[in-house]
Amino acid sequence: MKKKHWPARDPVKNYFPLPNELYSLGLSSTAIAIYGYLLRIEDRQTYQCLASYF
Repeated sequence: MKKKHWPARDPVKNYFPLPNELYSLGLSSTAIAIYGYLLRIEDRQTYQCLASYF
């Protein structure tokens, strides 16, 4: 039986970094989650974030 390897993931495509300084600001967990969500949906070329509520 041949061992299967997991496909390599592009770290820029599949993940987004949170700066370490974010945790030293004393923000609530909700504020950190909202910041992470906004980072996730931002356009990486224009650095704009268009959040909407449906």
